[in-house]
Amino acid sequence: MYQYSEGKSFTQAFETLTLKPQEKMKWVDSWDYSMAGKRVPEGEYTVTAHLKATNINGEPVRDKKLLTDTKTMYIPGENPVFKGAVSDGIKGNYKIKGEARPINGKFFYTVEDGHNQLIPETEMKTGGKYPQWKPFSLEISIPESKLPQNGSVILNLYERSKDGEIIHTHPVLLERFNNHN
Repeated sequence: MYQYSEGKSFTQAFETLTLKPQEKMKWVDSWDYSMAGKRVPEGEYTVTAHLKATNINGEPVRDKKLLTDTKTMYIPGENPVFKGAVSDGIKGNYKIKGEARPINGKFFYTVEDGHNQLIPETEMKTGGKYPQWKPFSLEISIPESKLPQNGSVILNLYERSKDGEIIHTHPVLLERFNNHN
């Protein structure tokens, strides 16, 4: 049960869970780095979660500290060139949509699995320049034989400086593979 979170609200509901010895329960929440409609500044943030258990094995909970966990995370700065990039697809066929505002009206992308480049550098023209945001859409196809058995397929969006340096990189996860599933 969530008690509160600044800038967020949750439905509160009691749920009775019975776990077997050594069995685990995991709750997952996501956050788009915004609060009150604005993106939070870059920096380190701390999340503290309190499990509101009333009893364990029919006994009152004596040490509430055992039901509390705190994690620290780093929120990166906002990318000045790419925003809202999302991917959809599976097994090597992906559609990516987002917005871009590259300085000279074009950006580049590659696709890799962390070890191998699956798609070499490709140029994409947006039809607009900084500071105007323009929507973009990509369709990417990778032969299934090139996909990893374990690992991730990552789209790397970036632009190049006047000197040819890669700048303003923005990775987008296309798919995660795990041969244990």
